Parts: sequence; structure tokens; C-alpha cells
Amino acid sequence: ARSKLEAGQSYVSSRDWESAIESFRAGLAVDGVADESLMSSLRGGLESAESSKRDRDDARAAASRCVSEGEAALASRSYAEAISSLESALSLDAQDEYLRGRVTALLSLARSGLVAEESARDEAASHASTGQACMSSHDYVGAIDAYDAAVSLDVNDSALTAKYQTCADTARSSLSDALSAARSKLEAGQSYVSSRDWESAIESFR
Repeated sequence: ARSKLEAGQSYVSSRDWESAIESFRAGLAVDGVADESLMSSLRGGLESAESSKRDRDDARAAASRCVSEGEAALASRSYAEAISSLESALSLDAQDEYLRGRVTALLSLARSGLVAEESARDEAASHASTGQACMSSHDYVGAIDAYDAAVSLDVNDSALTAKYQTCADTARSSLSDALSAARSKLEAGQSYVSSRDWESAIESFR
């Protein structure tokens, strides 16, 4: 019985709860042990090992749920949400090196995705700022180029991309209106030239 107690305690040290439980139970099953202190130690060890095993199993179940949530978020490119779920999984004492390795790999992917997303959004915002400045100075060609550059980036946000596309469409419309107005002034100026109304022609061409 004492040998089983020592073996159980050794298994506890290495967190091998199944083997510890088996050893403590085997010690308690030995007949003719008149040492109540020894039996009490075996019972205490068994109870503690069973409790630790339950805690570990609960942690593994919770970690698996977090991993599933993280994988789903990663698949939908919700990187911040994926990171949150996976970090929660890592914080749990699941005592499973395979699971920890899997979580670590997924977490690396999620963090890389988030970095790329933030970089693309920063670059797109810079292009949009340029486009806004170009619109203010009536440089519609420059605005179109800037907004098109923003649209081309993978910002992982359909609403944001749609906003940039609307801005690009507005710039194109403004360019078209400006060209139409300029063409109208050209035609008016040419008409004034034909009638030798130089003042009106000059005003139109200007």
C-alpha cells in the first residue's frame, strides 16, 4: 500500500492523473492494512487526483470550444475575434501539448492576418486622404487614381471598400462634368470667334 502511495504521488508530480488514480485505488484495495494514516493518505491522494483530472478535462473541453470558435473566426477573416478566442484557449490549463501547438500555430496565422489587414487599411486611408485633397483642388484625375488605389487594397471590410468606390465614382462624375463644361465653353468661344466677338470669345476660352 505504501508503494502504491509513493507511485501515486510520483504520478501526481508529473500530472499523470489517470496513473495516479489507478495507484491510489490499488493501494486502497490492499487487504489487511492496519495503518489508518497510510489509508488516509491514499484516500486524500485519490480525491485530489480525481479533482485535478476533472479540472483538466474541463479545461480541455473549454479550450477545444475556444479553438473551434477561433478557427471559425479565422475562416471568416475576423482576426481580432480569432485572436481573442485562441488566447483564451492558451490561458486554460488543458495539459495537452498537441492542443497547445495547434493553438499557437493558429494564433500566429490570426496575428499575421490582423497585421496585413491593418497595414492595408492604413495604406487605403492614406490614398483616400490624397483623393480628398485632390477633389478639393479639383484635380479629378488625381482623385480617381487615389480612390482606385484605395479600392484595390484588401482592407477586409466591404463597407469601407464600397465607401472608397463611391468616392471614386463621384470623382469620375466630377471629371465628366468638368470636361462637359470645358467643351461647352470651347464651342461657345469658337462661335464668338466666328462672329468676331473677341471679348466674349476670350471670356469663354478663359
